[in-house]
Amino acid sequence: MVIIEEFVLNININKDRSMDITEIWNCNNLQVTKTLYKTFVIDSNKYKGISNVKVSQVLENDKVIEFEQDDEWKYHLNKETFFAGINNEGKYEISWGIAENSDKGTY
Repeated sequence: MVIIEEFVLNININKDRSMDITEIWNCNNLQVTKTLYKTFVIDSNKYKGISNVKVSQVLENDKVIEFEQDDEWKYHLNKETFFAGINNEGKYEISWGIAENSDKGTY
């Protein structure tokens, strides 16, 4: 089980009524997984969609590792890659691969 010790959400509403949303996940107990993910049910009455997704990891020395996008949904992603799109259950998913030997991380 992954433990999210801190979750920070920053939302900026733009003049064109679109939103920029940044989530920061500070996680522990990552040894049991290779992939973290978040799924969404997109209500087309409220949202046009999700675009311009980026995933990165912030290291202890404030170095940032930008993850590379994978265009294909997979149950487990390779380290430092992410997927943003429709998963095998028909839901929108953002998922990202983490190091197998990591026990904590900030994404």
